[in-house]
Amino acid sequence: MLLEQIQSKNNPADSSTAIGSFSLGIRFKSNLSGLLGGVTPHYLPLHPSLRKLDAVLGWGYRGKSRFAESFARRRGLPFIRLEDGWIRSLGLQGRWGKTLSIVCDDLGIYYDATRPSRLEKLIVEGGFDEQTLELARALRERITRLRISKYNHAPAAPELPAGPKVLVVDQTFGDLSIKHGLADEHSFHHMLECALLEHPESTIYLKVHPQVVAGRRRGHFDLNSLPERVRVLADDMNPLGLIEQMEHVHVVTSQLGFEALMLGKPVTCHGMPYYAGWGLTDDRVSCERRGIVRSLDEVFAAAYLRYARYYNPVTGRPCELDEFLDFFSLQLNGNRGRYFCLGFRYWKRYIIRAFLQGPDVDIRFCNDLAQAEEQGLSHEDKLVVWSSREASDLGEYCAEKQIKLLRVEDGFLRSVGLGSDFVTPISLVVDDGGIYYDPARPSQLESLLQHADFDEVKLQRAALIRERIVSRGISKYNLGGDAALLRELDSRFRGPESTGQRKKILVPGQVEDDASVLRGGGDIQDNLTLLRRVREENPEAFILFKPHPDVESGNRKRKSSVADLENICDAYVADIDILQCLAWADEVHTLTSLTGFEALLRGMPVTTYGSPFYAGWGLTNDHVRQPRRTRKLVIDELVAGVLIDYPRYYHWPSGNFMSTESAIDVLAARKRQGSATNRPGMTVLKRGAIKLRQLANIVRYS
Repeated sequence: MLLEQIQSKNNPADSSTAIGSFSLGIRFKSNLSGLLGGVTPHYLPLHPSLRKLDAVLGWGYRGKSRFAESFARRRGLPFIRLEDGWIRSLGLQGRWGKTLSIVCDDLGIYYDATRPSRLEKLIVEGGFDEQTLELARALRERITRLRISKYNHAPAAPELPAGPKVLVVDQTFGDLSIKHGLADEHSFHHMLECALLEHPESTIYLKVHPQVVAGRRRGHFDLNSLPERVRVLADDMNPLGLIEQMEHVHVVTSQLGFEALMLGKPVTCHGMPYYAGWGLTDDRVSCERRGIVRSLDEVFAAAYLRYARYYNPVTGRPCELDEFLDFFSLQLNGNRGRYFCLGFRYWKRYIIRAFLQGPDVDIRFCNDLAQAEEQGLSHEDKLVVWSSREASDLGEYCAEKQIKLLRVEDGFLRSVGLGSDFVTPISLVVDDGGIYYDPARPSQLESLLQHADFDEVKLQRAALIRERIVSRGISKYNLGGDAALLRELDSRFRGPESTGQRKKILVPGQVEDDASVLRGGGDIQDNLTLLRRVREENPEAFILFKPHPDVESGNRKRKSSVADLENICDAYVADIDILQCLAWADEVHTLTSLTGFEALLRGMPVTTYGSPFYAGWGLTNDHVRQPRRTRKLVIDELVAGVLIDYPRYYHWPSGNFMSTESAIDVLAARKRQGSATNRPGMTVLKRGAIKLRQLANIVRYS
């Protein structure tokens, strides 16, 4: 059956399947092909042959849907109606308005109670096993916990005055679900009368569409002649946050009624929506086909798990609801309101705009505080700064003005290539406490590691992430290197001058004017001093020094001379993959380098001489005390905080945030292609040309 093929996530319709419609809206609807298992609908008026069709599509009862249904019937073809799903999109406009969920129905459509629909049939048949119902319950609770609704752009609902409250939900005039839900315009007036009569001690809140108040749409009430006990709510707000404050909800056919059921609220239906007639609601209208009692989880399983179809833009494939909620929750990351981004270079503005984006976000770039104040900076806004470029008095200014200060820095799984080569990052951290490399004050990461409760599910996920990183050979920059140099190094270590029993220590070099060295290095501020300290404490060890790739590329300044470093270490090797060095060495000794964390992921002993974010938790041998870090962590607790909860990962092709696992997959795929500026035979001229091209691409979209 074609509908079952289209609905199937594992075995979608064959690529040769031909479906069509008479609607240009369907033909060019974003993500629809992905939602239909890779099948792109033809626009039938331009289709070369109407005889080679497998099915015809229409959108609900709108536009040319009835003509399309008649056309399909005459040719004996299946006719499938489409409609938006219960979790449609992240917002209303632009990329936020792209459809992420639809329903497909070959019998009717869910809001039409005058005839059977595929959803009604699923509810009547029931037969959900206990495992499915447990999943339905867990996902339903997750939706309400995240306050996910059909559209998800609205701000949080305001806190209403104390006292009993009842919600009455208006709908826009002419909504097709009213007529087909066995109701009409009189149903709304009757609904309000019932609410006033049945809840005499309650304040009645009438929720109307914002465009009704603006005069762009028509509702069912004269807002100027409402009874005294009725309060109008016209602003856009998160519906679940509003419903949570209510004692009872009255609807005609609105989806808010089912969201109220999910929140455990009593619901009275004055029409016949898909969730009415099953013993869950107080129904003022009846439907003879519906007399079976069904639980909330059974109706949810039929509607959200079986009937609706979901799409993950990061993978480009249909997905189940649990994966969809994973994706969706990453987009709901708290990005809201106005962000004043201070002193960002032009090439970074494109990057910051991506990582701070949201359906209710206004991002403004300013050269300095004076310009931000001219643009209306207030205590309700957020000030954003690249952490290493923060002015010394900015924190005091924000504290005085009660403005939240956000510090931004590259994440720990960044890219294939260097940021100094203008390679865009797939991860950033946005810290409202301090920044992870600065021990002078607690960062959001430090607070997370000190206080967070990592449950068993997250720890299992962290363990799999750690294994995924190691097995796929992922690091921060993923530059690769010359394996022959490592073989030469091994030959030298085991040659006549060595017995092969010496301890092998890797010392990763750092950019010596980098903020992580200046702030976290303590009394060691350069690679030469660090190397001398390591040699003093390990006089018999074989010490391998690998300079930082930013220094070797010429993008960042060198302070310690190569000759001085070579006089202390046993081997100075630049063009080797850092992961090859980790595989070769026995231990890592470092100041604050991320290589220490990458060594911990691989079970290696790590000694720190500064104050990196991973020191002080009982996992490293530390030369500097970390008095604020009193908790002892296991490695997967560290991974959970550092790689799951703290950073944000961004999928540039789709323009969406992604999971840690997806970020690893993206880096692994890109690593197989190689870094554009780190290939064998790369000359300075070629490197410069590639950097200019990458910079031009970024500026183009800034």
